[in-house]
Amino acid sequence: MLFFESLKLILHHTRLAAGMAFVFGAGAVFSLPVLQWQIKPLMYFPRKFAHLIERIVSAHLHRFRLAIFIFLFNGMAIFLYMLTGLIPGVPVAVTFLTGLNVALASFLGRRKVLQSSQPAALSASARICAILTFLLELPCFWYAMALGWTIKTRLPDLFTGENLASTKERVLAYALVILPLLGISALAEAHAVVSSLRGFGTQDV
Repeated sequence: MLFFESLKLILHHTRLAAGMAFVFGAGAVFSLPVLQWQIKPLMYFPRKFAHLIERIVSAHLHRFRLAIFIFLFNGMAIFLYMLTGLIPGVPVAVTFLTGLNVALASFLGRRKVLQSSQPAALSASARICAILTFLLELPCFWYAMALGWTIKTRLPDLFTGENLASTKERVLAYALVILPLLGISALAEAHAVVSSLRGFGTQDV
């Protein structure tokens, strides 16, 4: 079956995905001196992203609508990140910058929350969903970048129609395995976010 062939392809990249996790972690650690020295060019995108998330959250979306937004955003972004493998070497740089941006955006977003109100204790289900989000979303990203790193297709091939098999099998694996996991992750993340917002006096509408 196509699903099991795709799963086998993904699992074959486990060591490389672990390497991408290390690069991602290195980017996250690099956020510490960026914050300490306030390197504004590197903080520009995380600030904008944190502001965007704040606006979306303040719209008081129903958890299902929020889950759809998270799924569409993550699904499209990670897919495009994977396709950066069409240019040799780029996936490693993208992974490092993503680790940096995620760490910075998380810190900036949490700081805004703490400045506006005292955090409330999360329910048990919200905690479980938050953990599930990390256990699914980050590995999906790492595996996608590992798949991108080993793409044999190069950017000019897209215009000639040659050597596309490598990209097609990765797109299929992404659609059959990674996207469904991102869907589960989006549902879990939406529940965790909405549950945490209830502690700040917002309503799930």
